[in-house]
Amino acid sequence: MYRLQIPLLVIAALLGLFFSAEQSEAGDTIMPAQCCRCHGDVCQQSDTKLYVHAPFLENNCAVCHVRGGLSSAEPAVVAEDFPDEVSWFARACQENKEHWFELPSSLAGTTIALLATAGSGKILAQEVALPALDQLPPLPGPPGEGKISDLHLVEVKKGVFVSARIAWKTNRLANAQLFFGKEELSSTTAVDHCWATDHEITLAGLAANREYKFVAVSRDIAGNEVSSPAMTLSTRNFFARAARQPAAAPDNVALQAAFYQQEGRFFAHFAGNQPVTMRLGQSAQQALRTMGDGMAAKTPADHLALTDSRSLTITVCVGCHPQSHGVRSHPVDIAPKAGMVIPPDYQTLADGRLSCMSCHQAHASEHEYRLTRASRKELCLGCHRNFG
Repeated sequence: MYRLQIPLLVIAALLGLFFSAEQSEAGDTIMPAQCCRCHGDVCQQSDTKLYVHAPFLENNCAVCHVRGGLSSAEPAVVAEDFPDEVSWFARACQENKEHWFELPSSLAGTTIALLATAGSGKILAQEVALPALDQLPPLPGPPGEGKISDLHLVEVKKGVFVSARIAWKTNRLANAQLFFGKEELSSTTAVDHCWATDHEITLAGLAANREYKFVAVSRDIAGNEVSSPAMTLSTRNFFARAARQPAAAPDNVALQAAFYQQEGRFFAHFAGNQPVTMRLGQSAQQALRTMGDGMAAKTPADHLALTDSRSLTITVCVGCHPQSHGVRSHPVDIAPKAGMVIPPDYQTLADGRLSCMSCHQAHASEHEYRLTRASRKELCLGCHRNFG
């Protein structure tokens, strides 16, 4: 699906990148020499490697690391009245127009930090005043029992591995999980913990020319579980949904918030004018500037806004490598299969999801395509040991 670019291996260091006010002669790039003032070890390691990332060779660190590929002449978007530090306690699972969160009830009546980022690089950073819990209406929901509907196979495709994407709806806010197997439902996916009514999970690493049984399972916020009837998918024939052309995004990111309670629990619903990823925290001027997933590096006050981890290791990659959307790429932005052990040098996002940088190195590597291991076979066997 996606491939190549900068990994989490050096995110902690990169969050301290210092971009001075100086510009190159072209006036539109940020030179590695400026970055290396704080990150000489990263630069020195890259200089000794055989395969080096093109933007680094072209003296343009900003194309990946600065939010939206900003040049040094462009201002960072920062909520200036935010406090100095942040503790992120919730984040959205994927880019979407709507997001639900369960907030700690202790935050009722306080103010939190909100950061919403669109795929285009547009950002909304603001403080949100939370109402008192006793002022909130009850969480809306249909009467009766929970139900699963519209369970269907979205696609079956052969890329690096054979995979199947399955979608369904629930009539209540719920999480999502799949049970599957060739003869029995002996395997499970990791639980998608996002509260939602529309669900989609990818089964990766399937065998070709086989049939699988699967059951969708969702648990609502009260812990009530509902399961679908067993269905069958075949990997004998492949099909994929047509790619949708992205709609023109509004100039600015805008959100509307609504808050609810249920038996002392605090829920927030955010609806946007375009798909965004989101995170919520308890204060954040410095963290909104660096977007550091809790690694609050103390950067200078005039530091440019850096790209967040997911964008840096997935979204940015696709911007320059659109072919990585194709069938020859490993799935990313998904959790590993239940029971799979990911080697420690295969970097993942903070919540364990795979990114492009699970297979590729950062700025440079001794291996072709900047792979984490010396060969593609060795790379695959790092996680898929049964393939050997």
